[in-house]
This record gives sequence, C-alpha cells and structure tokens, in this order.
Amino acid sequence: MLNVLYCEHDATHRGDFVFDLPNGQDTWLLLMTQTPAIFDVEGSLKQVEANSVVLYKPFQKIFYRAVG
Repeated sequence: MLNVLYCEHDATHRGDFVFDLPNGQDTWLLLMTQTPAIFDVEGSLKQVEANSVVLYKPFQKIFYRAVG
C-alpha cells in the first residue's frame, strides 16, 4: 500500500538552492526535475538533465542542488 504524506508540484528554487540531509529522512522521497540539477550519487556529484526522476530510500543521504 502506498501512503503519500506530502506532495508538491511545480516548485521553484533560486539558482543557489541546496538541499542537504546527510542522514536522509524516515520516508521515501521521489523527485522529478524540470531543470538540470546536481545530485550526490554514491559520493560523486552527478549532473542530471531536466525531466529526470530520482528516488531516495529511507535514511539514504540526500543531497541535490540547482545548476546555477
């Protein structure tokens, strides 16, 4: 069963936006980008294209930021 706790659509962030949770959170997090973004993938920063999807499992390190 899927239990959605929070949903946000069409969020906008400044060019210097950074989201950093070293210990993650206690829920799954699904992100869908509309612009290029940079994510920490197993310790390496990787740039993803617009319209990418990233799924974080509970307690996984979460780090992503805007590209400029």
